[in-house]
Amino acid sequence: HLFVMSYLNSESENESHLLNVIVSLQAQELQCDVNRTKNKNISEYQQIDAKINQQLTDNHNALKQIPEVYSNVLDRIKFAQGKIKSCKEKIDRCKTSLQCQREDLKRLYLDSVTNGQILDLLARIDKVREVSGVLDNYIKHKHYQHATKLLKTNVALLEGNLSSVDALKDIKEELKKRKDTLHLELIQQLQNHLYLKAPSAKEKVQLFRSGEPPEMDNEEEYEDEEEDLTKDPEEDTYKFLKLLIQSLQQLDRLDETEEVLEKNMESELRSILNNTAQDLLYKKRLTDQIDNQPTLFPELLEECFAKYRAVAASHHVVINAIEHLKFSSQASRYSNSRVWSNIQTCVEYLLRDYLAVDEDVTAQTLNTAPISFVAAKSEMSMFFARRRPEKVHQSLFSFESSATGLTRSSECRTQQYNSDSATTAYELKLPDLCQKSPHNITLVFKQITNFIREINNVINMTGTQLIPLQHFLNEFVDNKFLPTLQGKVKKDIAEATEVIQVSTW
Repeated sequence: HLFVMSYLNSESENESHLLNVIVSLQAQELQCDVNRTKNKNISEYQQIDAKINQQLTDNHNALKQIPEVYSNVLDRIKFAQGKIKSCKEKIDRCKTSLQCQREDLKRLYLDSVTNGQILDLLARIDKVREVSGVLDNYIKHKHYQHATKLLKTNVALLEGNLSSVDALKDIKEELKKRKDTLHLELIQQLQNHLYLKAPSAKEKVQLFRSGEPPEMDNEEEYEDEEEDLTKDPEEDTYKFLKLLIQSLQQLDRLDETEEVLEKNMESELRSILNNTAQDLLYKKRLTDQIDNQPTLFPELLEECFAKYRAVAASHHVVINAIEHLKFSSQASRYSNSRVWSNIQTCVEYLLRDYLAVDEDVTAQTLNTAPISFVAAKSEMSMFFARRRPEKVHQSLFSFESSATGLTRSSECRTQQYNSDSATTAYELKLPDLCQKSPHNITLVFKQITNFIREINNVINMTGTQLIPLQHFLNEFVDNKFLPTLQGKVKKDIAEATEVIQVSTW
């Protein structure tokens, strides 16, 4: 037990000794670590201190250079301020100089503009002085569109920019007179081509036979014509008519043109009628064919119809051109229906004259029948000639000469022809191409009805309404021709009956 106790005591001492050793060893290790750390820190400190010393040295050198740099910068700033001040002084001097030069330049610019305008006005004045010669040349070759544009431009110039030039007042008055003269010439040319040139265009006359007017059936198809100075403007009549209308529109005379055309239309159409009759009579006299008089009336009527178709076609072109160029939508009296109405009036006038409408029925019954009726009467006379005594007895019953017959005829004439188109309104006297008689209607009835059909197709007459020419024809046949024919038949029957009775006695 003591051993054990001693052993245990020794063990305890060893353990404490061991612990002390361990502790001492740990302390030594910690000391080594501290020393190593200390040496390391000392080394790092030395390095940092060296760097700080180097930086301090560098900063000290830099601080020594800063005053020098500052003085250099300050010198440069002072130098720049001097240059800026000098530039500002120069700018002020330039500004003052430019202000003076600006006034000079402005004055020179205004002088140049004024001189340019003066030169332009002088050039225009030279052109204005030459207008008369150029205008005469255009009018001589019938280039009316160019003439109108030239005249209108120069008149506007003289009334505008050159209105204050006193030396041009005479030229301005002359051009205004030329403008009025040109207007009259355009109207004259328009009427010549409507009533003289157009009827000679035989290839275009047939266009109205089918009821289809030539060209420009719609306003959208209308195109302004441009005048070609290298060609004859009268080659195409319709194009020339449109050029004339455009020229009149440039002169602002379309309304006056419509009035003149509408006013002169009937007289011009009647002139065509009279001239055609005169020409036909002259040709027949030259060829010694004047003896065959009844055939001249249908020939005259056919010639007039052909010319009236051409005139209506030309009027159609003119009317469409005017409607396209006019700005106002107001309806005008000058229209296609007005043209055909005047044509019908002239045809009615022709028929009234050669059908002896306004002459006494009884006076015409014996002496005005055409050859066919005269031949029939002569054959009847020859049939009874051998048994007819030489003494001619008067008819016991004369229906035409009775009071009832005369009263009825007078009433018919009064009712039929008491209208605005009475023959007293006409001043022209047609030549006697044939013997005038109501029986002439048998020679031209088919022609007239065909012409009436053409008119109906052109003016699109619908319903039961009759055109004036159709109404005249119906009234003439019902109230003039048929009663005359009936009276003649009754007279022939009375004469034949008388002859038979005489031969029987």
